Amino acid sequence: MNKTITTHPVRQQTSLRALSVTGALTLLGCLVVNILIRTIAVTFFGVSAAFAPLQLPTIIGSTIIYLLLAIAAFLLVSRMSSHPARVYRILAGCCLLISLLFPLAALTGVFPTPGMTTHIFWSMIAMHVLSAAIVIGLLPLATHHTGAARR
Repeated sequence: MNKTITTHPVRQQTSLRALSVTGALTLLGCLVVNILIRTIAVTFFGVSAAFAPLQLPTIIGSTIIYLLLAIAAFLLVSRMSSHPARVYRILAGCCLLISLLFPLAALTGVFPTPGMTTHIFWSMIAMHVLSAAIVIGLLPLATHHTGAARR
């Protein structure tokens, strides 16, 4: 007697409810980390609190805007890919590398930014990398597996 095995591909799906909770936690985590890095940079490394990209309204606003873009990208990837977490992590890693170009261009003078110093540069790099780690680590948690092998 032959057994017939029918398999259905395992697919990851994104729950909008889970994404809203995960997105809120991600936003909170990124804001806390970025404000903490800014506070440490200003307090201990002599970074000017007047430097426009490191002022609190700029940090808060840009963190919110970029996180909303990250959530939108994750939603788009989750609708188009059967493995959204993996595809999103690759996309987010590429976006991180691109985001590092602004501080690098500002430090080297390609994009002149008055007041840019090496302490500010490394503070901005820390903000980008740690925020990316939070976003890349948390947002894909809103996915769950569906489908299974049947006999």
